[in-house]
Amino acid sequence: MPRLGYKKSRGGCARCKQRRVKCDENKPCGACIRHNTQCSLLEGSVDGGSGDNMSWEPTSNSNAAGLSRVPSFQRRSSSRKGSSGSRKTQTPSISPIDHSLTPPSLLEATLNLPADFVSDRGSSIGNRRSSIAASSPDPFPYFVKFSTEPVEPVHLSKWITDLELMHHYSTATSLTMPRSSDVSSIWQFEVPKLGLTYMFLMHEILAIGALHLGYLHPEQRESYALHASQHQSDAIAGMRESLMNITTENCHALFAASSLLLLNAYSTFPYQRGAPHSQEAPTVDDVLDVFLLVRGMSHILSSFQPSIQSGPFRNFFTEVVTPASTPLLEAVTQHLENLQISLKTSSADEPTKAIVSKEIDVFLGWIMHAVETTAFPELRVALTWPINLTEEYLQLLRNRDPAALTLLAYYSVVVRSTEATTWFMQGWGINSARAIVADLDPEWKELVKWPLAFISDRSIQL
Repeated sequence: MPRLGYKKSRGGCARCKQRRVKCDENKPCGACIRHNTQCSLLEGSVDGGSGDNMSWEPTSNSNAAGLSRVPSFQRRSSSRKGSSGSRKTQTPSISPIDHSLTPPSLLEATLNLPADFVSDRGSSIGNRRSSIAASSPDPFPYFVKFSTEPVEPVHLSKWITDLELMHHYSTATSLTMPRSSDVSSIWQFEVPKLGLTYMFLMHEILAIGALHLGYLHPEQRESYALHASQHQSDAIAGMRESLMNITTENCHALFAASSLLLLNAYSTFPYQRGAPHSQEAPTVDDVLDVFLLVRGMSHILSSFQPSIQSGPFRNFFTEVVTPASTPLLEAVTQHLENLQISLKTSSADEPTKAIVSKEIDVFLGWIMHAVETTAFPELRVALTWPINLTEEYLQLLRNRDPAALTLLAYYSVVVRSTEATTWFMQGWGINSARAIVADLDPEWKELVKWPLAFISDRSIQL
C-alpha cells in the first residue's frame, strides 16, 4: 500500500534525480529555484545537474509560475552593487589574502572614468554599467582622483575579508574618528546601521577599516590598500547615483559617506604617487584634489544642512566650548598676521595680494571660531578651512603662485600638529611641505622658514 500523503515523483528534473530528492515538477522546479540553478524541465534547457555557475534573473514577462526565468551566466559570488539599491546574495568562499600583490594608488588619476561608472567587481570591467544617464561634463569631477577601477583577481574581496574589515571598523577604527570621545556611539553604531540600507556607505566603512588596518600593519599595507581601493571605488559609484537625487532620507548616509571619504583622502595623500614605499612625493596638484573634494561635497550637501543637523548625526554639530587657545594656534595666528604685513610689500601683483590677503583673513577667522567652539581646534581647522577656499585662490595654487603657496605652508603646520593624535593625517604635513618647497621661488623661502622648521621638528619653539 502506498504511504498516505506521499506521491512518487516520476517526472522530476535531472538535478533532483541526480540528488535523489523529490521534485515538485514545476517548470522550473522549486529546488532549482532555491539553489539558483538551471532546471531541465524548462523547454530547451540543458542538463539541470550541471548549473553551479548559473544564476536566474526574473524578467518582466510572467508564466504560470509567476516568473519567467532566464539563465544568466554570471557567477553569483561577484554580484556586488555600489549603490543604495538591493543587495544580491553572495556565495561564501574563503580565500587567503595575497600580500604579494601591489595595490593601485587610491588617489591615482583615472581620467577615463565615465560619469556613469558603477563597479561590479565580479563581472568584467568592460561590462560595468550604471543606472545614471551619462552626462558631460562630469557633474562630480572631484570624485575622479579618488576612484580607481578594481584590480583583478576579484577573489581577494570575498566576504570573509569584508567581515574582518567590518569587525575592525566597529571595534577599533570607529574609536579613532573625529570627536570620538563624545560621539563614539554615532561612529560605532549609527553609521554601520545606516550602512545596512545604503551600500555606498557600507563600502566607505569597509574602505576606511582597510586603510586603518594597513596603517597598523605596515607589512600588509599594500594588501589592505587593495581592498580599500576596491571598496572606495564601489562607494563612489553608489554616491554618484544617489547624488543625482538627494532627498531628506538619503542625505544622512551621503553626509556620513562623504565624511569618511574625506578622511580616506587625507590618509592616502602621502602614498598617492605610487605604492606605499614609493619615493615619489605628492605634488601641489594632489593637495588640490583633496581641497576640491572637500568643497564639492560640502556645497552639494549644504542645501540639506537643516535635515542633516536634526538627524542621527545632530550631535556632530553640538559645540563644545573650551576657555583657552592652544600654543600652536596662537603661534600660527601671530605668523599669519606677520605674513599679511609682508605680503603688502612683496613682489606679488595687486590682484594676487588681494586674493591671498582675503584667504588669510578667512584662515584667522576659522582659527578663532574653532578655539571658541571645539575641544580639538587644530583638527577642526585642518578639516574645514578648505571648504570655503575661493576659486581664485585655488587657481593661484594651480599656477604655483608663491604667495598662495606660502599661505598653504601655514595650513600644513596646522595639519602637522594633528598627526600625533590622528592616524589619518599622518604624513600630510611633511609631504605637503616638500611639494610646496619644490615649486616655491627662492625669494619667498624666507617667509616659509618658520612653517618648514615646525613641520620638520614639531618640538620647535612656538
